[in-house]
Amino acid sequence: MHYLYLTIAIISEVVATSSLKATREFTRLAPSLVVAAGYASAFYFLTLTLRVIPVGVAYALWSGLGIVLVAGAGFFIYGQRPDLPRDLRGRRAGLRRRACSTSRPATRWSAEATAARSRANCVGCQNCRGHRSPRGPAD
Repeated sequence: MHYLYLTIAIISEVVATSSLKATREFTRLAPSLVVAAGYASAFYFLTLTLRVIPVGVAYALWSGLGIVLVAGAGFFIYGQRPDLPRDLRGRRAGLRRRACSTSRPATRWSAEATAARSRANCVGCQNCRGHRSPRGPAD
């Protein structure tokens, strides 16, 4: 019975989260009421679930299934297609940007030495001017 409560909580949360875009920043009444009722229902049934099921297990199921179901709802309802390779490229570029920005203070190094050190430490970002990158130096 408690897993049924957890299932209802997960579905309520997915319906509420999927309806957030339709509220248009809570300017439309009907979707806003769906969101409020969905979250209220989700938390009510989650509290019933936590009487028996440990919070770690309940939260793992809640979050894991919620992520998958909300992504599916976004795909089927709103036509949002996740582009995993693009997202990973963006994260890698952020890491490269940080790796290139680690340099010593400019007062201790000449401009040429700083540029040479940055080129040597660069791992191929496209955000640093003059560094090596798969597409050549950034302009």
